[in-house]
Parts: sequence; structure tokens; C-alpha cells
Amino acid sequence: MARRAWLEAAACATLLASAGGAPARAHDEVVEAPRPVLRGGEKLHYAASAWKAARFLGCDVGTAVLSVETGRDACGRATARIVAKASGSALGHTMDATVVTTLDPATGRPIRYEDESRGSGPGAHLLAFSADGVRYFKRKHCNGCCDDSHFVTESRGGFLGIGSREVRVHCRESHCTNPAHREWRLRHEHEADPLAGDPLTVLYRARALDLRIGGPARTLRVVVGHGIFDVEVRAVCCEKVTVPAGTFDGLRLSLVPRPACGTPATARFQGLFGLCGEIELLVDRETRIPLVIRGTVPMGVDVNAEVVLTRIESPEPACAPPLLRGARAPAFRGLRRR
Repeated sequence: MARRAWLEAAACATLLASAGGAPARAHDEVVEAPRPVLRGGEKLHYAASAWKAARFLGCDVGTAVLSVETGRDACGRATARIVAKASGSALGHTMDATVVTTLDPATGRPIRYEDESRGSGPGAHLLAFSADGVRYFKRKHCNGCCDDSHFVTESRGGFLGIGSREVRVHCRESHCTNPAHREWRLRHEHEADPLAGDPLTVLYRARALDLRIGGPARTLRVVVGHGIFDVEVRAVCCEKVTVPAGTFDGLRLSLVPRPACGTPATARFQGLFGLCGEIELLVDRETRIPLVIRGTVPMGVDVNAEVVLTRIESPEPACAPPLLRGARAPAFRGLRRR
């Protein structure tokens, strides 16, 4: 579970009114969906540390890489993907996870978001975006079907193995690790919302925001499994930031997530690298690349965590087409927060 939290959700950090849901709030802020900033070939390398009481008692918990892949498919159509990978170990848990978001290059909107975790707690989740809504799937072990690939051979009858016969039966092992025995199951359907994005898309949308110190908060909407959250992003101050990747003119941001669209007010938000609740983010003022991310991570108990940028790979030249860089791209704006 800690491993899945390490990558999932609300990438907006490195980033309502219904019965039992979050109450409506009266203000003039609107939810935005700027075109995500996608620089083909860009790779951002991070290292994370965690501590409970005192920072000097902390330890390294793993590494992660965020990358943008652009190109063309076999039919010559443009493609765009955001890929996040993480590995490491912490508090007895091993981390090995991959998250992939496929986007429409023409609009910058997400099409499919899928995360898969292996190791201590394997699992997989999927968000499918369409004009009809957002469907949330979870990969579970099949309980029974006629697919021969889901069947295994067992010995039946006999005594001490003598006289037994082999039969083919559907696998019902609760801890089965064969991925062929798992299937996607629909867990929840969200209403269509052109402003909503998955955690990785929202992260790169956040880089396109025009944030000013003392200015109004900007709001991004993110779908995280069963829930939807509106994340208020506000610029706090400018400062020099030194990380293993170098020294940057930084901008300190605060991110405050709030349940939206009927999501229960008690629902807990998990952002980039599993950070929960309010998140502090330091980004490069020019490129908005996340430099430092601070928050808490659930690992049995909540622990303090910090993610720092260690290396930047950006082979694409600075004159990349504005279609993928986000410049002069149309932004979807309107729809007041529900």
C-alpha cells in the first residue's frame, strides 16, 4: 500500500454539494485545465527521504523518474505519454511501481491513466477518460470464468499421491501472482468533466499556471480512484533553492486539496509520491520543474517526507513545437467549483 502511495495520486504537487459529500463553498474561484507542459524526452530524477520525529533520524526510501514520451504510432499519428517509475524500500516494504498516462496530443487531455505496483503489495488501477465520463477500474483476481489461461492443474483423489488424477480447475489462490489470472473490474463511474485530470496530467498542468506572489489561488481538479479533489495552488514567496540537480531561482507554492463533486468531506487526498493533505512545493521559477516536495506519507503511521530533484535530462531543443510545450495552447476554463 505504501508503494502504491509512493507514485499515485495527485501529481499536481511535483503537484459538492450532495448528501454526505463536501459542502459547496461560496467564492469566485474557478477550476482550470490549462494545457499540460510536455517537453518530449524530458526526464526528471528524484530521491526521497522520510522521518518520523527528527529529520536527522530519517532514511532514504527510494528514487523516482518522471519522463515525457512523444512520437508517432505505426499509423503516423502523434502520441504523448507521461511515465512515472519508482523503486526502493522503506519500513519493510519494497517499492516497484510504474504509472503511465496517455494523452490526446491535439488537446492535451488525458485518455487513459494506469498504475501498476509489484513487490510487497501488488495491485493495479486504471482511469479511462471519455466524453461520457471517467471510469475507475481495479485489477482483481478472476473468481470464475471459462478462460483456459485462468485454469491450473491440480491432483485429486488417491492416497498419499497414489492413484490420484490430474484435473483442470479455475485458479482460486488468493495470493496468486500470475498476472494472466487478473482482470479489470469497474469500481466507480464519475460524471463527465472536461476539467478533471489524472494525477500525472494535473502535475504537468500545474507547470502551465501563471502564479504570482500575493495573487489569487489557482484551482486544478484531479481524479483519484473513487474521489475527486480540487487543489488550490498559491504562490507564497521566491527563494534560492539548492538541490543535487543544482541551484535554482525557486518559487515556494502551497497546495491545499479539498474534496469536490460529492466526494465525502472525510476523504483523504494523496498526491505525488504519496504525500497527503497540504503539500509544500518548491519549483523553478522559469520552467516550473518541481525541485522539492514536502508533506506526510502514510506508512502504517504518518511520517514526514521530502522529495528532491537530483538530475534533469532534457535532450529536446528549447525551440520545441509549442503544441507540446504548452505555449499559446488553449486552456479550458469556466465551470465554477461544484
